[in-house]
Amino acid sequence: MTEEKYLREYIYIDTTEVNSLLAQFHEGLETAIKKTDNFSSTATTGHSFSADHKLGGGFSGLGIAKAESSAGQTSKESTSSSNTNNLGTTTESIYSDYAVEVLESELANSDLLQKDLDSAELGEVIKSTIKLDILDFEHLSAIIDPDFLNQFFPYTDESQRINELEQKVRYLKKQSKKANSTIIRNQINEAQAEIKELKKINSSSEEGINSLHALSSFGSTVFKDTLLLKGPTVAAYAKSSNFRMNKSQLSMLTNTNRKATIIGIAENRFKRENPEELFSTFNPTDVGKLSYAMSNMILTSFDLINDNALLIKPLAIYFE
Repeated sequence: MTEEKYLREYIYIDTTEVNSLLAQFHEGLETAIKKTDNFSSTATTGHSFSADHKLGGGFSGLGIAKAESSAGQTSKESTSSSNTNNLGTTTESIYSDYAVEVLESELANSDLLQKDLDSAELGEVIKSTIKLDILDFEHLSAIIDPDFLNQFFPYTDESQRINELEQKVRYLKKQSKKANSTIIRNQINEAQAEIKELKKINSSSEEGINSLHALSSFGSTVFKDTLLLKGPTVAAYAKSSNFRMNKSQLSMLTNTNRKATIIGIAENRFKRENPEELFSTFNPTDVGKLSYAMSNMILTSFDLINDNALLIKPLAIYFE
């Protein structure tokens, strides 16, 4: 039976961290596998020669002198040569992305890969499959810039209605000069009252956009070069430089039905803090905790992470 093949789409790999863990299993890092095939051929040539010569003389029974000649010297010559050729081919397989699968196998075989997030201990390597919800504070800050929005989306429904009513008021005021009508004055008052209410709505929307922009701008500083990937019980702080997709490509994953697998190290659990209480107890000796306080305030204000969610430093993220 043919083994079923599957392909992974890696969207994130922290090569340094993956190699670090692999090196601990292999007492050094194996980055490639080499295989060599050899064969040999031998060629032999040879040559030999021999000869005998004899010389002698005497008298026959008739008194006639007799001479004989035969080989009386022996010489032999033999030569040979041998030549052996060794030919080989070398195949080199680079681990590359396959290192993630090798690491998973090593962790699983050593019972070091935790899949139960509820019972996961800090420092353990975990594996979780979640529906991705990606947040990039830097990108968010750019797209909700009030100046940008006002330039490209200057008119809301309320703004258009306000313009219509203001034109109507100007027209009615001109008419009221010609005919002092109570009906006209009532129409002007009604239009002005509606304008006032609509401006309050616009003002509230602008305040909301400004507040959101301020928080996202602050978040882009606190979470610099970091994208937040979150699920119901887990949140991963992923380095922007390790993604295989740019910001525009990552936006394609918004509302996707695909689930991604995250392999990472459990670094902490999130504890929701009341921002006012958090800073009311803050003192100068806690300056080392300031970064934690700021990030907690943003995550709590945006309601981004559930309480007790596992905070992960991701090693790899992929679809399969």
